[in-house]
Amino acid sequence: MLLHFPQMHPECVPGGPVSGVLFFNPRGGEADEQCFTPSNLPLNSEAASRLLDDCIRFGEQFVKPGEMAAFGRLQSKDGRSESSSALERELRQRLAGESASTGDSDAHLAKAQFLLLLAWAFEERAMELQGLSHGIAQAWSQFGGALGVDDADSRDQAELQLGNVIGNTQAPAVDAPTLPWQMLLEAVCVFLPETAVLVVRDLEMVSFMEELDLEWSSMPELADKGIDAQGVEVPAWRVLGLSNAPAERPFLSRSVRLAVVPCND
Repeated sequence: MLLHFPQMHPECVPGGPVSGVLFFNPRGGEADEQCFTPSNLPLNSEAASRLLDDCIRFGEQFVKPGEMAAFGRLQSKDGRSESSSALERELRQRLAGESASTGDSDAHLAKAQFLLLLAWAFEERAMELQGLSHGIAQAWSQFGGALGVDDADSRDQAELQLGNVIGNTQAPAVDAPTLPWQMLLEAVCVFLPETAVLVVRDLEMVSFMEELDLEWSSMPELADKGIDAQGVEVPAWRVLGLSNAPAERPFLSRSVRLAVVPCND
C-alpha cells in the first residue's frame, strides 16, 4: 500500500498527488477508494467530527495563540460553561495521554489520532481560504472588466480610475499549509501497516532526509507503476534524526518505508 505523507488531501501535495497513491484518513467514516482508514482508530467518525468542531470553536475564542497557551496553564474555574470544561478535560486527556477507561496503548492511539485530526482540519481550513482567495480574485477581475472602458469612452474619469484600481487589485495569496511532519510521522507510526510505503513530496521533509546518512535505492512498488522514486527502509527514529528510540516512545523502533517522488515528475 502506498500512502502520501505528510499531506492528507490531494490539493495540498507539492507538485500534485501521485497516481495510485492513497491518503491517510484519520476521521474514519465511509470507505473511500482514495483513502486508507486504520481499523484501530479509537474515535469513530461521529466522535472525531464532534471533537474537531469543539476544538475549532474553542480556539476561535482566543484572538492570539498566547491567550490559548495562558488559558491552558490555568486551573479550572467555577462559572465556566459545561461544554468548555468538558472540552478542556478532553484536550488534557488527549495531550497528556491520560484515559480513565483505557490502557497506555489506547492512550497512545488516542493522542496519535487527535494530532492527525488537527493536521487534517488545518489542511481543510487552508483549502477553504485558498478557495476564498481564488473567488475574490475572479470577482475582482469580473468587476474590473465590467467597469473598464476605452479611452474614447464618454464615461467620466473617476469611473476610469476605479476600473483601473479594481483591475489591478489581487486577492491575498494563500500558501499551502506547512505541517509538522516529525510529529505526524510519530502519530502515523501507531497506525501504519508493516507493508505500507510513505510517498513523500514535501520539500522540507525531503531536504531534512537528504542530510541523513540513509541508503537510498529504487522502490519496486512505485517502479511497477512507472514512477521513478528513491526509497529507504529504516527505523522511524532515524528518519526523525534521533540517535535511538526514546524509552517513552517505543513505537519509533518500528521500521518505516519511504519513497521520495520529485515534484517535477
